[in-house]
Amino acid sequence: MVTLVVPPMRERREDILLLADFFLKQYAEKNNRPIKGFTPRAVDLLMRYDWPGNVRELENVVERAVIMARGDMITPLEFPDVLQDLDEEAKASPLALMAGRSLKEVEKVMILRTLEETGGNRTHAARILGISRRTLQLKLKEYGINPS
Repeated sequence: MVTLVVPPMRERREDILLLADFFLKQYAEKNNRPIKGFTPRAVDLLMRYDWPGNVRELENVVERAVIMARGDMITPLEFPDVLQDLDEEAKASPLALMAGRSLKEVEKVMILRTLEETGGNRTHAARILGISRRTLQLKLKEYGINPS
């Protein structure tokens, strides 16, 4: 008899993104969704979570995220609460996050966050920010931001 010991996902962190990308491609194709990948904050949450349900839990999270995605990137908003609770940046006070930054830096952060939350939809992001789409385009150019 051969005993095969497979360590839990929390001990194989290097496998998390490989598996997440595999499941993303599989479920994006199955559901005919043009999802390109995960945002940096989404990747951070995937890597910090301990995955007590192992591979099956990861697969379910990615499948749900593909179905729920509003844009072409998976953001933390598509993850279940247990993962979103790990998002310290989102939980922190907006004022605390902006302390010590210039107005331009704060503006850039707000534009990036809004674009991330809207899945890169510039028209929707501009509406949320209370500016015209043209003004948003100019700000993106000014800050050297070119989201796809």
